[in-house]
Amino acid sequence: MSGRERDARPFGPAVVPEDPPVMRLPPRADAPPKGTEDPLTLPLDRPGDADR
Repeated sequence: MSGRERDARPFGPAVVPEDPPVMRLPPRADAPPKGTEDPLTLPLDRPGDADR
């Protein structure tokens, strides 16, 4: 791989072209309605949680 190709992908093979599959999953059936979750029990990788 040339230096230019490497620079075009600064994060290397870990770059994904779309959201990881976990982001596209519907909410779990046992998940409480949005806004009623206990913030201490939320996983940190769910969309929208990191910016709260």
